[in-house]
Amino acid sequence: MPTHPIPWAGSLAMVSAFLLALSLKSDFSVGCRRLWFWGGLFAVMAVLASQSRGAYAIVFWWLGVCAHHLFLRRSALANPKGHARRSNIFVSAIVLFMALLVFGQTTVFERASQSLHDAAQEISVSQQSTAQGSNSSVGARIYMWQQSLSAIAESPWIGHGHDGRRQLLEDWAVAANSQEIQRLGHVHNEYLHQWLDHGLWGLSSQLLYLLGLVLLAWQLHRNNLGMAALAVGGMAFVHMTSSLTNVNFAHNYYTASLSLFVSLSLCLSQLTPKRAV
Repeated sequence: MPTHPIPWAGSLAMVSAFLLALSLKSDFSVGCRRLWFWGGLFAVMAVLASQSRGAYAIVFWWLGVCAHHLFLRRSALANPKGHARRSNIFVSAIVLFMALLVFGQTTVFERASQSLHDAAQEISVSQQSTAQGSNSSVGARIYMWQQSLSAIAESPWIGHGHDGRRQLLEDWAVAANSQEIQRLGHVHNEYLHQWLDHGLWGLSSQLLYLLGLVLLAWQLHRNNLGMAALAVGGMAFVHMTSSLTNVNFAHNYYTASLSLFVSLSLCLSQLTPKRAV
């Protein structure tokens, strides 16, 4: 079992992004690609069931990638010879629609919906008073992010260090009378965390890591390695969005998952012929 559900959900989001790339862009058999597609979809459902809202952005990645994939193939579908393909897509669409209807009646959907509803309520309370809302999950984050910006302004270049950050958290917990903040060790935002601890140098290292993934995906795209480009792009998207609400690098299995799936993407790109993206 994972020691923390948030980075675990982030790791599952990487699994789903990787499987989506395999299903849409690889040259493996149709059967394997369908299996990977449904496997990736079930990984998305597991993310939603985890109630880790920071990883929910993977749903938008799936919607965007699938819509783009269909858009690129609109000419092939319009061709009279593409009748069989259109039939397959029509059947797949019906199956997917039915699956979504079934999913909508499950506890997975209920848990995800309730989680988003709770977040909206916590944000509403925090808008009235960030200190008053700081005893909730979202409210504590909003309060810490607000206080972090003020603390960063005091030492933007070199930061406050590990001990300084822990002391700031203790002070904020007392000031807001927040038990939620008192039990936390970081500000639940990778960008603010690095900036608060190490100044602009820490923030730069975080952004350069992300920039490296984006440039790698772009280079793979230019070399017509569509599967690897989409997979690495998915890793970059998951890392970028999940870092907004948690310090995932504090958990070794998140970093292991990120390294593993980027490496697998590059390895598989060498085993399959180049194809147009």
